[in-house]
Amino acid sequence: MERKNSTMTVAILILWVSAALFCAGRCEAAFGVHVASFKEKAHAEALATSLEEKGCPAVIRDVSLPDLGNWHRVFAGIHEDRGEARQYGEALRKRGIIDEYSLLSVERDALNRIDTPPEAGFGILVCSFRDRERAEAMADRFQKKGCRARSVFVSLPGRGDWYRVFAGFYEDQNEAGKRAAELKKEGILEDYTVMELEGIPRGEPDAGGAAVHSRIQDEAKNGRAPAADTGDARARRRSEKTENCGGSSDDRGDAASGANADDARTQQRNVEETVGSEGSGDGRKTGSAGVDGDTMQAKRRDVGKPEDSVGSVKVKTGGKEQPDCPVEEEPMTAEDPVSVQSVDAAKNDTRSAPPGKTVEDSLLMEALSSFEAEKYETALKQFETILEDEDLDEDTKEIAIRRAADSFFQLSLGGDRRSVNSAIDRYREILRLYPDGVRGNDDILLRMAKGYESLGLYHEGLRELNRLCDDYPDSPLVPGAVYLRGLFYYRMQKFEKAVEELSQYTSEYPQGKDLRAALITLGDSYSQLGRFAEADEVFDRAIRMWPSLEAVPRQDLLTLGSHYMRSGNYERGLDIFLSWFNLYPEAPEAPEVLHGAGRILAVMDQVPAALSLLAMVVKRYPDTRQAMESIVIMADLGLRRPGQSLPCHIFDGMEYYRDPVSAFDEVMAQSEERERRDELLFLKANALVQLKRYREAFETARSLQEQSPWGPFRKETIHNLTDIAGHLVDNYHEDGNHLAAAEIFFEVRRFGFVGAADYESLFNAADSLVEVGLISAARFIYEGILSRCRPEKPAARAMVALAGIEFREKRYDEARTWAEEALKLASSSRSESARRASEIIGNIAFAEGDCEKAAGHFAAIADVEASPEEQRRIMMKYGHVLKALRHYSAAAVQYERALSIDAVDDADALHSSRAAREGLAECHFYRGNYEKSALLYRRLLETARNETETCWVRYRLGQSYARLPDADMAAQTFELLKNGSDGPFWKRVADYGQDYESFYAQYVRPDQAR
Repeated sequence: MERKNSTMTVAILILWVSAALFCAGRCEAAFGVHVASFKEKAHAEALATSLEEKGCPAVIRDVSLPDLGNWHRVFAGIHEDRGEARQYGEALRKRGIIDEYSLLSVERDALNRIDTPPEAGFGILVCSFRDRERAEAMADRFQKKGCRARSVFVSLPGRGDWYRVFAGFYEDQNEAGKRAAELKKEGILEDYTVMELEGIPRGEPDAGGAAVHSRIQDEAKNGRAPAADTGDARARRRSEKTENCGGSSDDRGDAASGANADDARTQQRNVEETVGSEGSGDGRKTGSAGVDGDTMQAKRRDVGKPEDSVGSVKVKTGGKEQPDCPVEEEPMTAEDPVSVQSVDAAKNDTRSAPPGKTVEDSLLMEALSSFEAEKYETALKQFETILEDEDLDEDTKEIAIRRAADSFFQLSLGGDRRSVNSAIDRYREILRLYPDGVRGNDDILLRMAKGYESLGLYHEGLRELNRLCDDYPDSPLVPGAVYLRGLFYYRMQKFEKAVEELSQYTSEYPQGKDLRAALITLGDSYSQLGRFAEADEVFDRAIRMWPSLEAVPRQDLLTLGSHYMRSGNYERGLDIFLSWFNLYPEAPEAPEVLHGAGRILAVMDQVPAALSLLAMVVKRYPDTRQAMESIVIMADLGLRRPGQSLPCHIFDGMEYYRDPVSAFDEVMAQSEERERRDELLFLKANALVQLKRYREAFETARSLQEQSPWGPFRKETIHNLTDIAGHLVDNYHEDGNHLAAAEIFFEVRRFGFVGAADYESLFNAADSLVEVGLISAARFIYEGILSRCRPEKPAARAMVALAGIEFREKRYDEARTWAEEALKLASSSRSESARRASEIIGNIAFAEGDCEKAAGHFAAIADVEASPEEQRRIMMKYGHVLKALRHYSAAAVQYERALSIDAVDDADALHSSRAAREGLAECHFYRGNYEKSALLYRRLLETARNETETCWVRYRLGQSYARLPDADMAAQTFELLKNGSDGPFWKRVADYGQDYESFYAQYVRPDQAR
């Protein structure tokens, strides 16, 4: 009953998956960034509150899933376009707000559900950076000059993630402008932008930055759940409204005296004409004046599109708020009209540079701007140009050298191996030039390790990570280095070392940013080592770090399902795979997951369900590796579990199940990789063996061995060849086709057939070789058997066979030696080997003329129970020996016993029966029982097979008639002998016979009578 329920559950899950596949992509809807799903609505509301506190709009949607019940899905933003939703999700993931996400379709009315009236404040924007550490370093530099600066993170649609440096936050716009002018007058600022912000707390000046950036980070580091949501907190959504107070050189001159309302109005007019652009580099200021009207219109071309709240701005003009408009913020580069004018002016200005600012500084700032704008090729050329200056000061030189190396490293992230090598070489040179660098060298070591990782040189990467941990034990990068060491060992499949490193990371850094990934990798390392109990414990700890199983990242969920499959927990693995497929039906890993579920069902012997899923893989993903492997699994099911009664809805894949060999041929025709083709040939040969189509299996295995004599399946293929050859030799030997059996032996002799095949196949092969006259090859097999099994039972049989070969070649001494050795090894004197050895010794004695000794050996085995053929053969040989000793009565008894045994209707039996009759007739003749001898010779005359036998029998018959005496019959028989043969031989024999019988009748018989 339990198995039946399990089968029904699987069937329902399959129908559910099919429905998901059918509906995927067919409904036009908006797209939401799905973060997690919960059974309890309170949990969903808590997560939504946490997201909103971090400046991320959240929406809760209720769904009902078949067999899984009602769920509350939490979305972090909803968009009309899938691309926009994916971009927004990636931005949230990079900021650390979410770990993973998926894109799910929702109703379009959800687009209008995420808006909240903002609260406004004003900040003095100084510059922007891609790198958080550099932004904080710039803020520290301003603080040292007496300016309380803060860094704030923003994510801009189409422009990426930035860290803005503000020189203070103020509730009043005039107050912010006045303070900015004072800082500029003091020489602390040059260019700046007064930016109206939403969501900045109203406290003391400069206090807002910490709320925007550090609070979330602190909560994440301490592992605390975000604070409960309040109305004010939900109302704070971080978007920005910019007001430029820097402007062009003329505007900046006005701003220097901007402590009055006229200055403020002038600044507001500038806002109507310009949109600020993010600065870049080490302290590069933002400036946006000089943009013409066409450029402004181009930058506002997307005004009507809905945008994410993160990174959006609202511009105020004359106290009125414009419609919500996306910020077109770009890094300041050489392509910007303002930047080009400024750089050209700096290059062509022949006047002495003002204190603290030189032409080299301008070139460096330009290069840094290109670097921050992710234009790494341009930045690299600019840094190289700077480094060509021999009079360059050391500080500028160090910055240029380090950023040039970083440019190479960033280029390497795109897969350029040459850039990876160049970056590593540059970093190595930096470590040589600045070995005592207080900061930066630990980051260099980490980047070198990552560079080696991209090249697959994990040993070299481990060397740099070890240097980082040893030389910079207090560096904040050490935890990441420890994690990377474990990851490198994992990828090198050194799972014991991976367990050691990852265990250290998870125990020493329980709040580490890579903790989840480390736990998943640690659990899989345990699983790969077969330590499944420990793997279960680690995976359970990792899973508890997510609110639900659905929130686990899809790759980690795959790893978990693979572990359960590997450990034999098939039902749980199947549940995970099918749930994963329901969550991510369009993910790139979907074919692998569906294929894995089919494999689990195949292992569980749920054939119909397995064929259903595997056929779905073949149909939906026909050109994938998983489709080919699914065909192979269906073929394997056809071999292991043939003849299943299957429902009609899976007939699409039934041909692979019913004809496994054709399935392998089809997959082979579509495979281009040599190793894959070799594997399929190997599987096909195994399938043919299972189907007992040995000749086809032999040809397939031989073809594989010829194509890939040193391939990955060499050992298995050789084993298959010897095994299949054994079957063929046995079949051919049984059919009497000794030539075919000998041919198979010579095909596989070079693959170690003698050393690998079973003994019976070896004896059959050797016997066939003897039958076709290949004695030396047969001797090779028998000697090979002796080298394998001495002193085991087959050794005696092999010795007997060798004795038979030596006797056949008339080497009687060698034959006698082998036979006597066989007698010693024989388990019993009545065993087959003992009987055969005694028979051979008797044959040798008879051939050497020692008939008494031969009679003794034949007498010892004549009454032993054996096969009819063997008994007949021994009795006849015993009769021949007795006849030679002229013991005709005893010999006649043995011949009669041989004839009394039921003969098999074959050529050998008929020949032995004829020989027994001839011997018996001869015994009767010499005993003087001429009537019986004449009767037997007449019967032999009827069954004579050739002229020689006919003539010989007539001669003996004539002698018998002559001694009856029946002279007329004797004369008639000798006359037939003369006339019935060609040539003079038998005429002379007939004349001799007649003369001898006349002499015998005249002289011998009277004497016998007297």
